[in-house]
Parts: sequence; structure tokens; C-alpha cells
Amino acid sequence: MRIFVAGASGALGRPLVRRLVEAGHEVTGLTSKNPEVVASLGARPAEANAFDAEGLRDVVVAAKPELIVHALTRIPHTPFITPGRLKINDRLREEGTKNLIAAALAAGTARLIAESITFAFRGRSEENMRPVEHMGGFQRSVVAAQSLESQVLEFEGVVLRFGLFYGPGTSVNEEIPKALKRRTLHIIGPGTGWWSFIHIDDAANAVVAAIEKGKAGETYNICDDEPILAKEALALIAEAASVPKPRHLPNVGPRYLRYYFNKMTGANNSKAKIDLAWTLEFPTFKHGFPETLRI
Repeated sequence: MRIFVAGASGALGRPLVRRLVEAGHEVTGLTSKNPEVVASLGARPAEANAFDAEGLRDVVVAAKPELIVHALTRIPHTPFITPGRLKINDRLREEGTKNLIAAALAAGTARLIAESITFAFRGRSEENMRPVEHMGGFQRSVVAAQSLESQVLEFEGVVLRFGLFYGPGTSVNEEIPKALKRRTLHIIGPGTGWWSFIHIDDAANAVVAAIEKGKAGETYNICDDEPILAKEALALIAEAASVPKPRHLPNVGPRYLRYYFNKMTGANNSKAKIDLAWTLEFPTFKHGFPETLRI
């Protein structure tokens, strides 16, 4: 199959492109500045800016894809992300999605799979998840995630809502242990919010499964089997990385941080496992994260 991966040199794009090439697909990988990375994965690089609608349309039309994977993100490599650092990422979810769908229509491509996030929503299963509200500066990112999903579903594409990525090269593996060691990362309040994680390799495998079995117009949660309390997740990271455990601070400060640490619900992956016949190499963060540090 001819597959166009937008965001081919990103955290999800790299393991995904590698798997698609190994499976025998003809892959074109969109990148704005890393064509050598895409080529090293065995794909054909296509250079364009997602905000340049005409340039994006040209490279998509030239690739003639049968399916497009939308993995366009610009997420800073930091332990915790402030809303101000997500402006470009939010634009990618809104404007970038609009331009990519327009390019798909111009190329005659009928299938689209897009990367979204679980933690912009409350509720564990797809049918009862609702966008979080009253999030201060982070609300723009929630709206951007909603925009991406509504555009993709209107196109009859497939939405994959991912948990927090971990594994080699991710902020969870590289930046959070450093912040804990420097004593610059703390738990806000009791830390009783539920976090859903997903190993980056399991995330890439989920996209492959969605290519094979995803149903048009459907949304799937892509996370591991067991959400974990925020306080337990950070304690686990600290223990596995042999760095000091985080301190608890009062439950004050920005609304988005208080929500993140104390009110997140986590997500359930049953629908994806059943509909996509998707299996996980790392079923839980509790066992999976220490394993990633031993690899």
C-alpha cells in the first residue's frame, strides 16, 4: 500500500515508518527539516511545511497515497509542558489538519488515521469521554484536540487517542528523571489523578493495527491496560531511575497542573484491543517503564 506519513521524523513517526517499510508498504514521509532521518528509515522523504497549504498539497498529490497517517506534532522535550509552549502544536492540530485533509481530497485519498490525545478528555471509555473544561491557558490545546478530531471524523477518518508516550527518546524516559534528580519536579496536591501511558512501540503497533482493521469514523483509545495514580507514576520513575522521589506541594497554582495531578481519569483501551486485534508488548507502565531503562 502507498502510505503517506505526516510527521515521519517525530516520536511516533519514526517507529511507525520503520514498521510500515518492514511490512512492505511504499512509504512517503513528510518532514519540514529532517529528510535524512526519513530516508534512514527506508521511506521517501517529502519536504513541506504543514502551514503551507499549497506546498503540502503538492507533495501529497505527488505521492498518490492510498492512506494518510496524520502524526503532525510539535511538543517540547520537557518534563512538564506549559500552555505557551504548545502554540505551534495547537496550530498543527487545527490548521495543519485542515491543510492535510484538503491535500488528501486533492490527491483522491479516502483513508486518514490521525493522532489525538486522551488527556484532553475526562472519562475512561470512548462513548463517555468529554473534553475537559475550565483549564485556563491549556484550554486552547483542548479546543485544538477537539478541532482535529471533528475534522478527521467528518472526513470519515479514524482517530487514535494516545496516552502519554514513554520509551527511548521520550520526555518521560529522559527529561522527567533529570528533573526529579534536580528536585525541580514536584507533585501538586495529593497526586490522585489517573495517568494513562503507552510505550512508543505499542503506539506504533496500534497505528499499524488501525491501518489494517480501523473502522471509518471511529475513535479508539490507545493506552496501556492500567492507568496509574500520578503520585505512583512519579515515584516509580524515581525508583527505576535511582533518583530522589518527588515532594508533595500544596494543591495550588495553575488550574491545568492541579487537574493534571489530581483530576485526570485515565482511559480504557478495550475497544481498540477488540476492534483492532491490537496487543501490547508493554501492558502496564508499572512493569514497562523499568524495563525500558534496562534495554
